[in-house]
Amino acid sequence: MTGVAFADDPAPASTSVELDVATRQPITVKAEGEESLAGHTFKAVQLATYSKAFGFKGTDGRVTSFDVSTNPDLKDAINASITAEHDTANPMAWVVKNLMDSQSSPWAGKLRDFLDQLNTQAAFTGASGTPLAVDGAKATANVAPGIYAIVDTTNTANTPAAIIAMNGTGIDGLTKLQGTAADAQAYTLGTVEYKVHKTTVDKTIDSTSTALDPHDSVANGKHAVSSMIGKAIPFKITSTVPNWTGYTKYYYGINDSYTKGLDIDASTVQITVGDTTLDKQYYTATNTSATDSANGTLAIVFGNNGDIVPSKTAFPVGASVVVTYTAKLNAKAVSTNPETNEATVQYSQNPNDWTNHKTTPNTTDKVYTGFVDIAKQDMDGKALSGAEFQAIDATGSSTGAINFVKVSDGKYRVATDKDTGTTQTLDVASDDGTLHIDGIAKSFTLKETKSPFEGAYLPQATVNAEVNPDDGTVTTTVTTDRNHMVKNGTNQVIVQNARNLVEMPKTGATWMTIFIVGIVALLAVGSLLIVRSRMKD
Repeated sequence: MTGVAFADDPAPASTSVELDVATRQPITVKAEGEESLAGHTFKAVQLATYSKAFGFKGTDGRVTSFDVSTNPDLKDAINASITAEHDTANPMAWVVKNLMDSQSSPWAGKLRDFLDQLNTQAAFTGASGTPLAVDGAKATANVAPGIYAIVDTTNTANTPAAIIAMNGTGIDGLTKLQGTAADAQAYTLGTVEYKVHKTTVDKTIDSTSTALDPHDSVANGKHAVSSMIGKAIPFKITSTVPNWTGYTKYYYGINDSYTKGLDIDASTVQITVGDTTLDKQYYTATNTSATDSANGTLAIVFGNNGDIVPSKTAFPVGASVVVTYTAKLNAKAVSTNPETNEATVQYSQNPNDWTNHKTTPNTTDKVYTGFVDIAKQDMDGKALSGAEFQAIDATGSSTGAINFVKVSDGKYRVATDKDTGTTQTLDVASDDGTLHIDGIAKSFTLKETKSPFEGAYLPQATVNAEVNPDDGTVTTTVTTDRNHMVKNGTNQVIVQNARNLVEMPKTGATWMTIFIVGIVALLAVGSLLIVRSRMKD
């Protein structure tokens, strides 16, 4: 709700008439849009009556000026709520003439300060007032003409309430208030707009962050990403500081709920409000890790134990709030099955009980990882065991052989920085010649380091495990195979071994080298024979 300022002292213009200030007039609270006031309770507390008013009747009907008399039962409370020098005998006359602000969002200013202070006075809070009858999107009562504080007394769990507001009733059926000066501003009497405070939250993968691995792929409006186990994934949460105006305490917090395949490091949290980095004294970031049966939660609570009012200078109403942090896929991440996380914002929605919170959710973000299946065969397609491989990372944020954890014979997953007993050797131990690598989502060099035939002809190729971040499907492709012994199979990579040179592909690099060396050798022998023949001659 918003307060309304009032006109000049009563000084009738040449054509104005004195208006009836005795006949009761409606005072109405109206909700905006599809908002309903069902379940709300309101009261109108009279602060002053109109003692005299002037205006125009007819097509240009309006109130041009009025005077007021302060409600004697609340005079002391009103005087105690005014900090400036004023006429204590009739304080409301000073209020309606001097407090002309607080009419638009965030409804702050001198009038708001007055109302907030008034709402702490026992005589005011204890006043019964006149209840308003709620009907859908409005609440109305017919009252004696005058100035009223409108109080939303709703105090029901999960139900919002508006902050205290002030307006005057109409006078003699007129609801337009405008002085006679050429530049006089017009106001509406008799109606108070019902406004509740709201904010939103949005969380995305931060595709501009340098922490994002160059090979990670972001999609779905930055709400999905493919990555590798152990790699940092940067997230960004955006919100706005909600309107805490009119509250003595105000809760504001952001929660990020995530599944067990993700780890979040609360120490990486950084927050800006507007253009300013938020000092850590103004928030806490607490992480509770996920378990097999419950999601984890990164809880960011602003202010002092959640109350931002004591540090409100750090939280200007409407300022942008940006939270960044990194997460990693851990050992519980499963390829093609996304790990998810969802941010929600919580904030006070009822000035009568600041612990009455509104929770607004955001779109769920998804994190996928991939896998590679390898089939080890001889040149005739028969399964082989006994081979060993390394996976060399040379395209991302690290280089060298990738570390793995052996899950079982022929099955490995990418290691995290928390794992011990890691290995860089991938052993094809089973007779079916299969090798499964989980948690990989990038290009890497697949290098055979030991052949089942103990030969020197070791295959090596670049393999790309590409994960579609929209649905998690994995496509594996082979490129840069120097000996033509590694090829794409059906949902797998086939790596072949030759028992001897004769079995090697004739188009491979090894055979080409031998062929060239052979030609050079033959040319050398031929040249030597020619020289010897000439010497004999």
